[in-house]
Amino acid sequence: MKKNSCLIRLAKQHLNSPPAAVGALLGRAIPPSCPQNHHYHSLPYLFQWPHHLSSSHPIHSRTFAHTINDLRRLCRLNLKPTLIPRPKELPEWVSKSVMVLSCDSSAEDRICHVYVVGSEHGSSKKSCMEVEAVMDCVKPQAVFLELCSDREGMLTTEFVGFGFLHESEFRVASEEARKYGSKVILGDRPNQITYRRIISKMPLPHNIKFALYSIFDFVPFSAEIAMAEKNGWDSDAIAIVIQELSKEFPSLVEAWVHERDQYMSSKLLEVASTSSSVVAVVGRAHVPGIKKHWKQPIEMGYLLEVPSSPWAKLKFSAFRHLFPFPRKN
Repeated sequence: MKKNSCLIRLAKQHLNSPPAAVGALLGRAIPPSCPQNHHYHSLPYLFQWPHHLSSSHPIHSRTFAHTINDLRRLCRLNLKPTLIPRPKELPEWVSKSVMVLSCDSSAEDRICHVYVVGSEHGSSKKSCMEVEAVMDCVKPQAVFLELCSDREGMLTTEFVGFGFLHESEFRVASEEARKYGSKVILGDRPNQITYRRIISKMPLPHNIKFALYSIFDFVPFSAEIAMAEKNGWDSDAIAIVIQELSKEFPSLVEAWVHERDQYMSSKLLEVASTSSSVVAVVGRAHVPGIKKHWKQPIEMGYLLEVPSSPWAKLKFSAFRHLFPFPRKN
């Protein structure tokens, strides 16, 4: 009789109150063995069923009587609810530069929140401070970096490439990872594959034009870049620069930006699926693409294909002489 009374009280609360109130009542009215189903939309976000029961025991409470029957059935299953952690609340000055994604995980919490920090590559003190603040707040199980094994040395020493120091925010992330015992994942596509795909995709006239622009330090859309720098490389400014670059070198943007967005989104999901929390540090230009491809099917085999024709090899060799890979000081 007492159990039925608890169920009736919960059912009334379900029909007349918002989810938060139902959540408050759950702790008093439902035995610890009674699970909650994420299909049961009136129950709070904090509870979720084990995945193998989601389809075999769906709840569709339509009336008061159905609610009572559903709750009785759940209690008979004698399963415990799974608490789902909410994303960490980040400082306001940091949150504007962070995108939070989530996915199912095999870790204890059954869900992983991914904090993607969009940084300004280079020696941006602001980006370094943002990375440090997010790491301090989240203390993640894993740290995902927009680096590949070719650039791993950047985490421990100064590297020079194309005439400037860069990726200092990655060193900060690596240092913070050591502090909190986080696993560091280098999640970018190998440089040589990216460069080979760029050169092979670009028509010969574009190869020549790109080389001349680089040799003479000519930027056809310098006004857009100046505006982007003035606006702190916000998402709108980045989109404009990429759009202008696409007009001049569409193959370059496809291989350098869009393909890597897909690759990193897939790799990041792979890491998150076995972690409780992840902080990802990537260039700001990659944030929209990673979000776009999150949880989408991606042909990784295609993204790793390397052109093997003699002409492609010749063009790549010339490219390497003009633009050597980053090197140590």
